[in-house]
Amino acid sequence: MAVLTNITPEHLDYHGTFEEYIDAKKTLFHYVLSNTKTNKMAILPKDDETGRQRAEQMAFDTTISF
Repeated sequence: MAVLTNITPEHLDYHGTFEEYIDAKKTLFHYVLSNTKTNKMAILPKDDETGRQRAEQMAFDTTISF
């Protein structure tokens, strides 16, 4: 399972750019999709553009929006 609560600029000091921050979060979701476990799940914010993109771009067995 992977959970995305939100994407905000508070971690840009570590990631450098907003795009690099989004890519770091995307890595977590790719890890879940590529592991051998079954019933892959994502929990994503529907009011966040990045969350909506993850829901559209990645094929999880279950996606829950909040």
